[in-house]
Amino acid sequence: MAKKFSLFWVLVFLTYLALPHSGAMALGFDEDQAGPDQSSNNEGSWNESSDQGDDKSEQEGEETKEPPPPPKKEQKTVNKAKKQQKAEEPQEDELLSLEAQKEIESRIKVIEKKFFTKAMRLEISPYFGVLPQDSLMVGISPGARIDFFITESFGLEVMGGGVFNFKKDMLKYADKKNWYFDESRPKWMAGANILWSPFYGKFSFLTEWLVNFDFFLSVGFVAVGSESVNRYSSRDTENGTHPGGSIGLGWKLFVTKWFAPRIDVSYLFYMEKFADPKGQKHEDPTQFRDNVLVSLGFSFYPY
Repeated sequence: MAKKFSLFWVLVFLTYLALPHSGAMALGFDEDQAGPDQSSNNEGSWNESSDQGDDKSEQEGEETKEPPPPPKKEQKTVNKAKKQQKAEEPQEDELLSLEAQKEIESRIKVIEKKFFTKAMRLEISPYFGVLPQDSLMVGISPGARIDFFITESFGLEVMGGGVFNFKKDMLKYADKKNWYFDESRPKWMAGANILWSPFYGKFSFLTEWLVNFDFFLSVGFVAVGSESVNRYSSRDTENGTHPGGSIGLGWKLFVTKWFAPRIDVSYLFYMEKFADPKGQKHEDPTQFRDNVLVSLGFSFYPY
């Protein structure tokens, strides 16, 4: 009986082990033992995959998004630089005007520095002049001037020349009619002047050559040696020297640094005394005389 009873319980125990829930319980026991680690691993892998997806989506979003606009101050600076660059870029009309200006500048030359100097230099000027103002005679006067400029603006001058007289038609007609006039026949003249050169300049000749010029004024005294013929008789003459004054102006054209043509115009005035005719007294023995000397000369600068 005892063997049968023990065998019975063995069969019951084996039957219990063979039931399906026993495996499930065993499996459940395994899950309870290994479940937390495995589930945590699964959750970690899921979290990692989700994080990687979020990172990729964020990177794609950053790539598609435009960069943020610069601050207002930087934006203003950029706009200002663009406007300035645009303004500095020459337009088509400006390019044409620049080309025209370059062409003009290539044809017209400008001299910034003074071409010539006069200070402490000697100037010798032979001249050929005319005395045209007298109503009875015209005088031809060759002579010379010697100038010395103390500064660029102020200088001294001495001058002298002879005079050759030629009768005008009125005097020739009067000689035929035996009409007599008080005639003044200059023979020579000499003087000294102070020169003042207030400015100089230059001008373009045929748009190719620049010519320098110098303008000056003169004032001084003059002595005129003349033969005075009274109105009553051509035989009554008197030779004398008559002091007077002169006022003039001139213009020099500097071709080189040592050579310059010049033009002078001088107004001469003096008192002239006429001889008394024989046997009677001259009604107007001392008379005011004036004339104009217009001369063309050439200035040379030895040093």
